[in-house]
Order: sequence, then structure tokens, then C-alpha cells
Amino acid sequence: MTKNISIEFFRFFFMLDICIAHLGNTGLQHGYIGVEFFFLLSGALLYRSFLKDSTVSGIDYTLKKFRRFFPKMAAALFVTVLLDIFAYRGAGADWWIHYVLSLLSNLLLIQNLGFYPHAIIGVTWYLSVLLIAGFFIWNMLSLKKEFIISIVFPILTVLLYTYLFSRYTILNLYNEGADGFFHAPLLRGFAAMCIGVLISKLTHEQKPAKKNVRRAMDIAYIAAIPACLLLLFYKGAYDQYLLLFISVIVIGCFDKESVYSAIFKNRIWEKAGGITYEMLLFHIPVNTTVNFILSKLGITNVSAIVIINLVCVIIVSIIVKQLFSTVFKQKRTV
Repeated sequence: MTKNISIEFFRFFFMLDICIAHLGNTGLQHGYIGVEFFFLLSGALLYRSFLKDSTVSGIDYTLKKFRRFFPKMAAALFVTVLLDIFAYRGAGADWWIHYVLSLLSNLLLIQNLGFYPHAIIGVTWYLSVLLIAGFFIWNMLSLKKEFIISIVFPILTVLLYTYLFSRYTILNLYNEGADGFFHAPLLRGFAAMCIGVLISKLTHEQKPAKKNVRRAMDIAYIAAIPACLLLLFYKGAYDQYLLLFISVIVIGCFDKESVYSAIFKNRIWEKAGGITYEMLLFHIPVNTTVNFILSKLGITNVSAIVIINLVCVIIVSIIVKQLFSTVFKQKRTV
């Protein structure tokens, strides 16, 4: 099957955004919003998978995703544990008991149910939310697809984002505990995945647009990129607009006649997009190691630190992907 190169480009783009954001003090104010792209994309792809075989149960769908996530996540956990043993070798017994229990919730990807909030690799909160929200969304689609998509998902999306933005102002929600019956990171992922489903349905049923309409759509697709870049570095709390621009980008990726297909057609983006899962899992342990070495070498230039870290993350991700492709024949999961 021919891959959508524009999707692969933006996978890589937003994963670089996330990696840079986790370095801190880089001038990137809203790097965390890159996760919204992956939630939106996951929701859209979930709907396409549902259309292919709606007879699959929500449990089977979720277990299949978990089996794909687990091997590389376990490898990243192993590396992280080794680094933590070195870094926290002086910690007491109580600290290590808590650590081991947190490791268990991380391995099971239940750390974002609301009552297991901690994780050894913080970024795997995304995988946890992806599985849980994906399970709910798949089962809801199985009940009555058209009613759920036409009525329930739009209402839920509006209600959830109204709550989140009134309660938290920005979407940098990943390790918050439950707020009453609500768990903010899960609501964040669920709402974005609902939008992804709506986008997927819209573009799947898309009819050829008239010339003037097509021109206006392509202008919107192009304008969304610099608008998104500008707001990523802006200090104000405008995440709701970033969410809007990212949604336009995702629509452009799935639009069969989009200008993106003409712009992003180099096959190198397919390879770059293919290592995003490895980048997600390994960029924090790689950054921790690289920053330790750079500090010992006295390197403090921010640009140099960012470039060196990104290069190392990409190299490690390529190696990990190749290793698993050869030994375990794992498919891409993000």
C-alpha cells in the first residue's frame, strides 16, 4: 500500500517539536501541543481501520495495539531503568518500592487511568491514553456508527474542550491526577481522537471540489503551517488556535487533492516518519545521557545542544528500528 508522504512529513515534524520541547529552555513555548497531532492522526487512522473491519471487538483492537507497542517500550524502559539505577543509587528502600510499582503500571500502560498517574518514562502517558481512549472510541463506533459520529462525538468534543480550557487554560496535561471523576490527560486524548475520527469521515466521503473552493482549501492548508510555527514560539496561551491549525493540517494530509501531496512527495519523509515511535520512546534517555556528557565538556550553547541531541536521537532511533525490524519484525506503531 502506498504511504501518504505528507502524513510521514508531519509525523517527523511534530516529533522533532516534542523532542525539542523536552530539552527545555529552547524558546519553544508550546512544544507539547505536537502530541495533539498524533492524537488527531490516531483517531483518523482508527476510523479507517474500523471501516476495513468493524467486526473486530474493542478488546481485540486494543490488545493488538498493545502487542505492537510493548516490545520497543519494554526496551526503552530497560534502558531507562539502567540509567536510573546509576542516577539514584543512593535512594532509600521506600523510593525504590515506589519506583518498582510505578514500573509495573508503566509496563501495563495503565498509568493514565486516573489512579496510576506515575510513569518511569513520562512520554508513555501518550500510549496509555491512546489505548484507553481508543478502546472506548472503537466500542462506541461499534454500537451505532452514524449516530455516534454525527451526534455524540461532536457534542463530546465541544464539552470536553470547554471543560479543559476553562479548567487548565493550556493543553500541557500529561501527569495531572484525577479532578473528581475527570482525568485530564485522558480527556485531552479522547477529545482530540474524536476530532480525528470526524476528520477521517469527512475526508473519506470527500467529493471533488470546485476550482475556487480547491484553491481556498489549499491556501488554508499552506497558511496553517506558518501559523502553527508562529504560535509554537509565542508565549501567550493560544492552544485552542494551535489545535485549530493542527486540525487543518491533518485534514490536508487526508484530503486526496490537497496541495500537500505535491509539496511533500520526497520519499525521505517516509523514512523519517517511520522512526517517530522510536524517537518518542528513546529521546528522553538519549537526551539525559547526551546532556550529561555535554555538561562535562562545558558545552552550553543552546543551538549546539539542540542539534547534537536531535542528531543522537535520530541515530539511536534508526538503530533501534533496524534492530527490531531484523530480529522481531516489528511494524511501526506511531
